[in-house]
Amino acid sequence: MGRLIEPLRRWWADDAVGVATWALTLLLATITIVVVLWPGPEVRSGEPMIRVRVQRGLSGIDFSGSGMAVVRLDGGKPVRLRLPVEVLAGEEARVRAGGKEVGTAGEVIELKAQTGSSLQLLDRVWNEPVRVRVRDGGLDVVIEEPMEGYVAGVLSGELLSAWPTECFRAQAIASRSYAAQQISRASGRAYDVDVDERDQVFVLGGPLEKAVEAARSTRGLILTDAGGQPLRAYFSSTCGGRSAWARQIWPARGSLICNDAEPLNGPARAHACHDAPLYRWERARGVDEVSERVRRWGEQVGHAAGRLGRVTAIEVVERAPSGRPGWFEVKDSVERRVRIKADDLRVAMNHAGERALERGRLLPSNDFEVEINRDAMTVRGRGYGHGVGLCQYCAAEWARQGFKAEQMLGAFYPGAAIECMYE
Repeated sequence: MGRLIEPLRRWWADDAVGVATWALTLLLATITIVVVLWPGPEVRSGEPMIRVRVQRGLSGIDFSGSGMAVVRLDGGKPVRLRLPVEVLAGEEARVRAGGKEVGTAGEVIELKAQTGSSLQLLDRVWNEPVRVRVRDGGLDVVIEEPMEGYVAGVLSGELLSAWPTECFRAQAIASRSYAAQQISRASGRAYDVDVDERDQVFVLGGPLEKAVEAARSTRGLILTDAGGQPLRAYFSSTCGGRSAWARQIWPARGSLICNDAEPLNGPARAHACHDAPLYRWERARGVDEVSERVRRWGEQVGHAAGRLGRVTAIEVVERAPSGRPGWFEVKDSVERRVRIKADDLRVAMNHAGERALERGRLLPSNDFEVEINRDAMTVRGRGYGHGVGLCQYCAAEWARQGFKAEQMLGAFYPGAAIECMYE
């Protein structure tokens, strides 16, 4: 490999753009070989189901449809109830049908349409069981979805329909990997993933045909780490030119030791998201307003930032190899200094407190620098999202340039392998 690439290194040695292109070419070439030749695990024959929490904290749920539903309360004997069925929150959830209360449950209610009947919720007919979990006086709705249907729904929720097919294929492999890793660590939980940006945006309605085809053409393929385990393949909208390290953003211990995987903490890479709406951004904020939000966030989560007074300086003290901030130091008017992870500071500065910020004043990413001039604060930043792993706008542009999904994934997750999880 070294002898093969060396002429290209000399050819582009004096050209700045060429150096970036050479670096991307080398990275893509190297990782593509790893992807193709890495020995795979034993392939399972069955497509797994994934549990998706589609609603949370509800006070009541109305199940419509026609015919009969088979209902179990806290795992008890099944009873048949004629639809519609209503579930009401409380210390114990109450189930009503035909205008009458028919039972209560303290943990879980399972509903499934009887053969020949139709169970509807959220403008969709459900053939698989729907579970209602009782939690903190509210109700969560958890559904089961075949993995490939889930992946198609995620692609429809995460990507622009006009983007190229290879971008959809790259996202399909990354999203399936993330989902597989979530399933592997969900022991003891009532669900595997949330329906929204807490995990991956999943569209409950009919998926895009392009999304269905991308899922079909990559069926069962996932990214794995050096130990052959599913990679927690994070992704975000726009890296802004500087990728982030997972271990600088999230915990990398216990059940989240996966965040220490090398493919999620790679070197600086080339990028292609220049045309993204939030490639560069600027926000004007007030010093007192930001100080209050950071302090309230610190008090809420038990961080030392809760003791800060009026903020006088915010400076980067640690960066990822790309130059993206990993840690900031925040100083207040009495010289107190507190170190805060970059993504935590973004969350703190966006903290709702007593009054939520308008969308146009929120910080879109954790890659920013701060200038303070008396009472005014100017925040200049790059990108949209956390910056770990796949950048969707980069993937779209690289796909237009002719790169394949496997090549792009090699750049986004260096050192990862692509393996078949099931047939």
